[in-house]
Amino acid sequence: MFMKTGIVDTMSDSHFVVVRQRDGSIHVDGQRECSFGRKIERRGENAPEGVFAWWRYEDGLLEVAVDRYGMYPLYYFEHDGVFGVSPSILKLIELGAPKDIDVVGLSVFLRIGFFLGERTPFKNIHAMPPGGRLRWDGVLRIESGFNFPKEQSITREQAVDGYIDLFRESIAQSCPETGTVAVPLSGGKDSRHILLELCRQGARPAFVVTAHHYPPRSNDDVEIAKQISARLGLRHLVLKQTESRLEAEMFANERTNFCSDEHSWAAVLARTLSDTCNVVYDGIAGDSLSESIFSRQETLCASRESDLYRFAENLVSRSFSFNESVMDYILAEDFKRLLPRGMAIEEIVLELRKYTNTNHPVKYFYFMNRARREIALVPFSMYSKSIDVFAPYLNSELHDFLRSIPNSIFLEGGLHREAIRKAFPDFSGIGYEHGGANKVPDFDHNIRFCRDVLRSFCFNNSRSIDSLKVNARLMWGAINDGYGSRTRWFIPMYIYMSQLDKIIHY
Repeated sequence: MFMKTGIVDTMSDSHFVVVRQRDGSIHVDGQRECSFGRKIERRGENAPEGVFAWWRYEDGLLEVAVDRYGMYPLYYFEHDGVFGVSPSILKLIELGAPKDIDVVGLSVFLRIGFFLGERTPFKNIHAMPPGGRLRWDGVLRIESGFNFPKEQSITREQAVDGYIDLFRESIAQSCPETGTVAVPLSGGKDSRHILLELCRQGARPAFVVTAHHYPPRSNDDVEIAKQISARLGLRHLVLKQTESRLEAEMFANERTNFCSDEHSWAAVLARTLSDTCNVVYDGIAGDSLSESIFSRQETLCASRESDLYRFAENLVSRSFSFNESVMDYILAEDFKRLLPRGMAIEEIVLELRKYTNTNHPVKYFYFMNRARREIALVPFSMYSKSIDVFAPYLNSELHDFLRSIPNSIFLEGGLHREAIRKAFPDFSGIGYEHGGANKVPDFDHNIRFCRDVLRSFCFNNSRSIDSLKVNARLMWGAINDGYGSRTRWFIPMYIYMSQLDKIIHY
């Protein structure tokens, strides 16, 4: 049961270091030296590859660092002579971090489902930035180091061949010498490319694993993954969602430090992997680096301010589970007034403006925010810390090459598919999932979900939620199978805000 890992357990199990200045002396609690993730050391003067974070306290100086992209989630706060660092926001609150909400951050998050930059739900708690290097000796100094590669003039054939070669080098650099290796395999391109290249290099994983989704999304990718694993002769674990959807939602919210609007489906995956392997290959950022879905929006992001505002308006209007309509429905009026739409639009424009002088502003926006601040939370927050996670698409040479490809090539579409087809022609007959476009009804699931949420939160005394209005709809959904499906769109935010409200006010 996911509820066995509750808020208290999540905090008590987390690593941390906290330094307090008191009466002219310094008191240090926690781990004075700690590291997370997996560095891939390289010869020469190049920085290490991999996704990782570390800190070290010695002689009055605390140093903290994260990987090139800041993909490993590490958080810090400074308040009233106290400085703390941990991969758990809940742990930092336990250590004394103020619980004041970040209204700017939440105004964006509740509309698009991920936080921007280094923001979190709490005003005084921040994520480490890309390539972040932090030093604290009573005075905080923090630097961010990331260079944007320049566009190069190459043909589509050169782009495909370069993709194939650099991806192979990335896999070769990361292959572990020991350990039980698993590959989560979907019906998409990113995990398939990883799996096929591992097998080509003789580094066959012990098994591949695919998790079912919660309704209404279909599980077409399970059948596709079965075809690939069978062709390769690999063991394939298929994980069904047997636990309560409510418990999975709450587990995901806690494990992702309340920085994501999704990932409940991954709760069963995280639990299974922690029990069965110690090495995982993850396809994070493959889509944002090599697909055309974001390229079609690049024209919205020229140098004119009107283009930036149009992009922000489109992003807010296009969101699904966390959006303006859900906010209007579940939030109390006084709380909603703290989070005006205009404030969210301005924050999105401010973040997008950081990338307008690059050749791929929209791709960078999604990579530095959605990929870094939301997608990365599955492998690097939800999985056990004992698992080494390799992320081949984040290899610096591969990343910089893909970022240097002219946008005109991406606009033609299908670059990643073409690279996989050319590298592995024997698998070209196996299609891809269509992004969960197919929907499946599940009235029993909807009714159970409504009943579980109503049972847990019917006496919710939240200051941020209009509980009477929400509970009335949940009660109707709990007894009417046709109406239950209409509650799904607002329940995740209701659960999220109910949990967050407890942290803030208790």
